[in-house]
Amino acid sequence: MLGLLVEQTPTTNVLALLGFRPEFTPLWGSHAYMTPMLLNRLTRRLSNQMVGRLTGGRNLPEEIISQVAAKSDGVPLFVEELTRMVVESDLVRLVDDQYALTGSLPELAIPSTLQDSLTARLDRLSSVKESVQLAAVLGREFDFELIRAVSPLDESTLLSHLQHLIDTEFLYLRGRSLETTYRFKHALIQDAAYASLLRSTRQQYHHHVAVVLEEHFADVVATQPELVAHHYTEAGLIQEAVPYWHQAGERALATLAHEEARIYFLRALAANKSPSVDSETAALYFGLGRALVGTLERHQLQEAVVNFSRAFDNYAQNGYEDIAVAIAEYPIFSSPGRSTGLADLIHQALTLVPRESIEAGRLLCRDGLAVGHEEGQYTDAQQAFAQAVEIARRKDDLVLEVSTMANAASVDLFQNQFEEALRNSGIAIELGGLVDDLQAEVTARYVAINSLLAIGGLERAKTHAEAMLIAAEKLRDRYWLTTAYSRMERISRLQGDWDSARAFNNQGLELLAQDTRLLASRAVIECEVGDYAQSNSYLNRVLEVMRLIESGPNVPYAIGSLVIPMISRISGAPTELAVARSASEAVIGSPIAPHLFVTWARTGLALMESMGSEGRATNEIYRSLESSRGSLLITAILVDRVLGLLAAILGMYDQARKHFEDALAFCRNGGYRPELAWTCCDYADMLRSRDEDEDRGKANALLDESLAISSDLGMRPLMERVLSRREILGT
Repeated sequence: MLGLLVEQTPTTNVLALLGFRPEFTPLWGSHAYMTPMLLNRLTRRLSNQMVGRLTGGRNLPEEIISQVAAKSDGVPLFVEELTRMVVESDLVRLVDDQYALTGSLPELAIPSTLQDSLTARLDRLSSVKESVQLAAVLGREFDFELIRAVSPLDESTLLSHLQHLIDTEFLYLRGRSLETTYRFKHALIQDAAYASLLRSTRQQYHHHVAVVLEEHFADVVATQPELVAHHYTEAGLIQEAVPYWHQAGERALATLAHEEARIYFLRALAANKSPSVDSETAALYFGLGRALVGTLERHQLQEAVVNFSRAFDNYAQNGYEDIAVAIAEYPIFSSPGRSTGLADLIHQALTLVPRESIEAGRLLCRDGLAVGHEEGQYTDAQQAFAQAVEIARRKDDLVLEVSTMANAASVDLFQNQFEEALRNSGIAIELGGLVDDLQAEVTARYVAINSLLAIGGLERAKTHAEAMLIAAEKLRDRYWLTTAYSRMERISRLQGDWDSARAFNNQGLELLAQDTRLLASRAVIECEVGDYAQSNSYLNRVLEVMRLIESGPNVPYAIGSLVIPMISRISGAPTELAVARSASEAVIGSPIAPHLFVTWARTGLALMESMGSEGRATNEIYRSLESSRGSLLITAILVDRVLGLLAAILGMYDQARKHFEDALAFCRNGGYRPELAWTCCDYADMLRSRDEDEDRGKANALLDESLAISSDLGMRPLMERVLSRREILGT
């Protein structure tokens, strides 16, 4: 019947969709009017989308989504079964219309319907069942040499068993020599075979495999110590596993695989039964701290420093001062406005080294960054940097000098010292060409980009951003690569290139999904083009991060204090302004807040004043922002425009006109088109409010320019605002 249907297709108005497995051979052959399509397994993205539909749009915890993706291997049926099992189990519960874990997450059990099917197939294997069970202990994929070494069967019988497993589609085969690799057709098949073993037998198998690896596979032990650690752990021989987890963590750090390293060190610490912190445990804490530096968001770095401190204390107390000092020297880019305790750790280390030594210089380089960023002590930071540079030059250590100048530039930036930041970053970049220090280069270029954008040097900033991205890709640090994408995104956004901005934004969020810089910027981008639903989605993610951390002068709160009012003003629909005001107060009221963050917070208050948001301190805010005129904030709003808005509210129209004229010149010279369009509109509003004879023509010209730019860039909210203003002026 199917053959008949296929034959009639060319002469009939019919669309036939026929699905079959690869092993099926159709009797009707191939024809020109037929198009074969190979349906591959679902990608991780499609699996996640399927999970989302199955849960009705309610998000599952990332840990569960990762296990579903790994276990299901992209097979839609298994994605569905595992997702439904999770939703219907007591592993999760609904909280605010999202799923949250009810406790620690065990390995997902295979759904009984699939398990029954797989178990029945395994039982039918009879004589070869032991071989498939042993294979399951080895892992999803294994080579012939290893299974031959651990199997009690002779080679001929083992090969016969493996061939039977291939024929029955339990295993796939790659290669044809003794170097053959086998792979379970599906992870669930391996799980079912593994689960069919008695616990005692399973542990015996794991122990035997670990011993065989140690005695006969030195290359595997050297390159995959986590494999030996896994088998010892599953055998219940926990202490034997610890040194191998440690080796695995160090190897992962060496290849910058920070997330893997984090997992290995955590497993080693969990397995370590030592009641006190000995040198081995201290080494594990140091390893975990280094892994966390490469995986955590900047506002979470205190967890890494806690582990560093545990390791430092042990080594310092037991006479290993050189190791303790090396721990304090480890490069951490401190998060501005958030104390981690790093400065205290460095100060302790400084007591262990001679004052004029190169070790003291490296510690002072780190100390300047820590006290400048985390404690807001600009003068102390400058003194530390000056001492570090003096030592570097006396010892002829160019690497130390470059690192110090880069760190000094960073502290300058967050204290609104843009010219000094640009000077110091320029020195670091110039000298950096003589040494190989990617960390210093990305830091210096980051500072140069932000400083140049702040003073109107967009094209020069773009050159640095492109170089920073190249260096960050080589450095392979997740935070700095995300930061490089963030800078590329910001430059595109300042030019009104929304598509490029979104592309860079997406790349950054793939690395750090909770990066508030990218989330907030994306919320503004979507609001600028009138996609309020998307804007709110990204803004809600910013608010979620803010809820997760303590309020204060940190990056999420500083960004929230400004971006929330920006979005409210663009959309014309005030939202979450109470949160923004609270965030502003938390930043401004802190004695350690970087001046840059204080400027953001005050600008956010100024925007709320311009919207009539119960503000009673317009004059005070105006005076506090005057020292920042002539600078563009990293959130892409010009202080001069904001000063113009405030001056207009205060009735100081001459000052307002001067601020707006300065803003126009800044944006035109720098090529900041979206900000120019908003400045034109706000300037026209001021002139309309002043209502002098010569103002109408000027206002109309400004509105024409604003409309031309906003139309070209697709800035729908601004276009609608300008058209309404023109209509008012016309009447």
